[in-house]
Amino acid sequence: NVGGFLQGGYDYNSQTDESSFYHKRAAFSITGHITDRWTAFLAFEYSNSTSQELWMEYKLADELSVRAGQFKTMFGLENMISPASADLIDDAPMATRYYVGWSGDPLQGNHAGRDLGLLVSGDLFNHVLHYDLSLMNGQGINRRDGNKHKDLAARLLVNVTPELAISGSYYDGVGHAIASSEELNILQGENYTRDRWAVGARVNLPHIKARAEYLGGKDGRVKSEGWYALGTFTIVKDVDLILTYEYFNKNKDIDGGQTNLGGGVQWWFYKGCRLRGIYTNRDVKHGDNYNQLQAAFQLQF
Repeated sequence: NVGGFLQGGYDYNSQTDESSFYHKRAAFSITGHITDRWTAFLAFEYSNSTSQELWMEYKLADELSVRAGQFKTMFGLENMISPASADLIDDAPMATRYYVGWSGDPLQGNHAGRDLGLLVSGDLFNHVLHYDLSLMNGQGINRRDGNKHKDLAARLLVNVTPELAISGSYYDGVGHAIASSEELNILQGENYTRDRWAVGARVNLPHIKARAEYLGGKDGRVKSEGWYALGTFTIVKDVDLILTYEYFNKNKDIDGGQTNLGGGVQWWFYKGCRLRGIYTNRDVKHGDNYNQLQAAFQLQF
């Protein structure tokens, strides 16, 4: 099976008083079903010429599958959602992007929430309980481990009802800094504690889809935290209202952090294809309060 999607758009930032059209993503994927149990998957990003995912998986039963290669870090709710389905034009809330190595963390860099390693996963009790347990490099995509420590990522999803699920995630790691951070007091090349945890819930109703999550972390001696709540509400067929609230503080020892409050509309004009417009007020404590207007298109095949 071959597929992919294109994303681009326009944004305006009142902080810099700049606006621009931009090309965001051209993603291409191949799924190979070798047998009814063996699967191979490749995802490539053409905008930066990067292999995003490359793995193979063997399914022994619904209760146990084994995967090896490069794939998404099994942490939180939002990182499991494809950018082709994500509600935010930014793909995920600030805290999620930081904790899974998507953006905002100079110590690890941008790895699109993915890493190299081994994963065992499965569904138990007639799909009431889903688990993911992985052993990862912790260094991000297309990169060998920077130390001998392997990171543990664990996620548990409980389907309380067909409409409601609750999630818990834990990440125990030792990072190897690819750059220095004065804010976290960690130098380039230094090994440091890189732990994360999260608890959240999601609701899927015919016309309402919502998710909320609290996330916390520790880098070296510095603790951080964040949370978000977001949802889509169907106004008319194929047209959704998007509402989002999020907060993230990279250093809890400092009374800082950023709060984003946003709203917008998306129109699914064809299967997998949509137009979105989102306005966001970004309130940076001890900094500027500014506005951002984003518009984006998506074409999927």
